[in-house]
Amino acid sequence: MKKSYQVFYWIKRDRHEFLHHIFVNAENAREACKVAKAVVKEKTGRNAFRPTTKAPDPAELEALRKNSYYVVD
Repeated sequence: MKKSYQVFYWIKRDRHEFLHHIFVNAENAREACKVAKAVVKEKTGRNAFRPTTKAPDPAELEALRKNSYYVVD
């Protein structure tokens, strides 16, 4: 039975990394990451780096916001 997963991933563009997320249906978390990478590649033509189904830690996101290389909305 398929479940709905929220997959977080990074896109590299213009010397920055942007955090995005997508909802997919899959059998397990590993398959959800593979499906998300395929969908992002098909829609944007870019590679989805470091896909994960675990939500980023708020403290980690705050530290990344201070670094100009990472763009976290």
